[in-house]
Formats: sequence, structure tokens, C-alpha cells
Amino acid sequence: MEKDVWYLSVRDTIDQADMNNVHGKVYAMINKYMDDQGVLSNDPPMVIYHFWSDTLVDIELGIPVLDSAISDSGRIKLNKISQTNVVTAVHYGAYDRLPETYFGINEWMRKNKVVVIGPPWESYITDPATEPNPEKWETAVYFPIE
Repeated sequence: MEKDVWYLSVRDTIDQADMNNVHGKVYAMINKYMDDQGVLSNDPPMVIYHFWSDTLVDIELGIPVLDSAISDSGRIKLNKISQTNVVTAVHYGAYDRLPETYFGINEWMRKNKVVVIGPPWESYITDPATEPNPEKWETAVYFPIE
């Protein structure tokens, strides 16, 4: 990554069964706050996975912003991913096939003895609201590394 990424986000621990219901609600909340404050973004929404188990997910949903001089508002916090080295891959297709891409990245990192230094995140390049065909969706997956 060539620069820091500032973003507004909401972090929560949720039941894995509720994963499909959380994205739209949180992004709508953040978008409303951004509209009310006149905050702009030029990057797609993102999700950071701080922890994942068979039942619970510590998830942070965010939208990158152009300006870091923004105030927090209740549940919505201003955060930053600092410039760092990353392993990245672009997943093409439906979200339910993302584990295939994670498997490929993890295998590559294992073979190349790469050390991960933080939680992975996804950036949703294609908006499903504007592209209904899941086979055309693009999702970038990032792992920060040493």
C-alpha cells in the first residue's frame, strides 16, 4: 500500500448466522453520516475481519474517506490502515466463493513463509446494487504482512 487509508467504520461482534444482514444496514448508517457531514469517498466499502470463529465474527465495516479531519459520531469511528506491505488478490464471483480466494492466498503465504501482521480486509470493488450478476462481482482481499 502506497498510502494510509482513512475510513469511517462501525465495529461489532456478531453471530456468524447474521453476516448476511449486517452489511447493508451499517453501510447505510455510515453513508447517511457522510452525507450529513459532507464527507466524500473515492474508494469502495470495506470489511476488516478482526476475529472469526464457527459462531462469532468480530467485524468492522467501513467506507474510506478523503479527509482525516472528521469527528467520530456515536458508533461511527474514524480509523486508519497505515501504509504497509500487503498480499492481495482479486476475487471474481459471488461472495459465497470468497473462501476459495482466501485459501489460495493462505497457501501462497505458507509456501513463501510470509508473516501476517494484522487482520485481513476486503474491499468491494463491484456494487451488487448496480451489478446484479454475481459472476461479475470483484472483491479485493488484503493481508498486511511484514
